[in-house]
Amino acid sequence: MPSVIPGFEYDIFLSYRQKDNNYDSWVTEFADNLNKELEATFKEKISVYFDNNPHDGLLETHDVNASLKEKLRCLVFIPIISRTYCDTKSFAWEHEFKAFVNQVLKDSIGLMVKLPNGNMANRVLPIRIHDLDSEDIKLCESVLGGILRGVEFIYREPGVNRSLTQKDDERKNLNGTVYRNQINKVALAIKEIISGLKGEPMKPDTKQTEIISPLEKPVIQEKSIIVLPFENMSSDPEQEYFSDGLTEEIITDLSHIRDLLVISRSSAMTFKGAKATIKEITDKIHVRYVLEGSVRKAGNNLRPEQRFMALIEKMGLSEYQKHK
Repeated sequence: MPSVIPGFEYDIFLSYRQKDNNYDSWVTEFADNLNKELEATFKEKISVYFDNNPHDGLLETHDVNASLKEKLRCLVFIPIISRTYCDTKSFAWEHEFKAFVNQVLKDSIGLMVKLPNGNMANRVLPIRIHDLDSEDIKLCESVLGGILRGVEFIYREPGVNRSLTQKDDERKNLNGTVYRNQINKVALAIKEIISGLKGEPMKPDTKQTEIISPLEKPVIQEKSIIVLPFENMSSDPEQEYFSDGLTEEIITDLSHIRDLLVISRSSAMTFKGAKATIKEITDKIHVRYVLEGSVRKAGNNLRPEQRFMALIEKMGLSEYQKHK
């Protein structure tokens, strides 16, 4: 089926790593639900290319380059960003993700689209199903040429990092997200991008708050925090592990508190040595609170500073003192 815009092969290309579909067919289920949501969102039929292949690579042809060149002529590229997708040696990464970005940078439209509400959006709409290591985040952003955003399908509990499913209870999920709502956000984001490509104006009776664009900030959870890597104030660089250890200990302790979203250690460590401002950090990570500090070893004692305990009290986290 041709695209809703002449000159394109598909409206959507769904890229994923087979490893993420083998366990519980998460990607296949996502593709099925997205198609249903698109039918309820668009008047016209939206074409989605999804290769349900048990092996990495295209199933229907041995001429990968020729086949992909046509299929990648799509309006929106959706990569399922997981811990296994971020692999420069994988087929999906090299021949789909990177290939699409390189291809659209040379076409008449480009990678960025002006949306009907005046915002700008990337034609790559990431679907994140895991918290990523800092190296993988940087890898994705090196291809995108900007901050990794998108729609998250991540289920969070202390010590848990897996994809969100239809059966999950949002009351137990620290993210508070509902699978059905996240599918709807993806469809609305696609609609905005395609409307932008068509040059369609936003309807006057459409509330902007009901539209979730790929570059729109998600709602910030009231009780959410990132613990930045503590600075080593000692003249001995070998004491660095003390400051990192304290950072990790606080993150671990806070993660035991109900209803508190704590940014993972891997994400927090991306700011180690960085000169980012608090506003830049909150804009990127989308948290209400940022904890930063320094460590000076005095004998064998390491204690959190009073301002840390004051922040815990301000957030109403009496459970932290109980846990300690």
